[in-house]
Amino acid sequence: MSDALVPDVLRALELAVIERLPNSTFHTVTPVPEWLHGAFGGSSGRPHSTLGEALPFLADFLPQAEGVWRQSEHATVESGPFVARVAGEDILLRASALTVGGRAVLVLERLTGIADPRAVLQRAREQLLEREQIVSQIAAMRPRAAAIQQAVEQLSGAALGDPERRLVESIGQAVADLGRTLSGLPHPPEKTSRSKGH
Repeated sequence: MSDALVPDVLRALELAVIERLPNSTFHTVTPVPEWLHGAFGGSSGRPHSTLGEALPFLADFLPQAEGVWRQSEHATVESGPFVARVAGEDILLRASALTVGGRAVLVLERLTGIADPRAVLQRAREQLLEREQIVSQIAAMRPRAAAIQQAVEQLSGAALGDPERRLVESIGQAVADLGRTLSGLPHPPEKTSRSKGH
């Protein structure tokens, strides 16, 4: 792979490779990805302000990175996915700090597609809300089914002709089946009572 090809590959992968200099300034080793232009002012390849000032979303990660940069060769640490606001847009990133040839390197990777768990989490939240709504509707049906069962029992004790009695028995059987079905469906979680402190 030629030297000219490497920057193009890194750009296509939306990776930013940044070197942290001994004076706490940094410069980009590769062309700045489009998504990071807001933080770098659209320029690349020249010294910038401190990492914390230019990339405030790294505030929690930089102390770990500094620890790695003080260690020997092959030391590395990786952040988990985190949301960063760059140029007014919320994007998902992962940061890695490593030491290469005695040089402190920071790699920023934009997570997209299947690497971005936000769509999965959003769908999971939607499914949870749908389930809660269904469970609530089931809970509302139970007392209604019980009321119908009670009415059927009252009718069963009344003086009815054979056709009416058969109809009541049929309704009673249907309501009993409904009750058994409802009893097997999810119930709302029990509310826990909080004890008051004295």
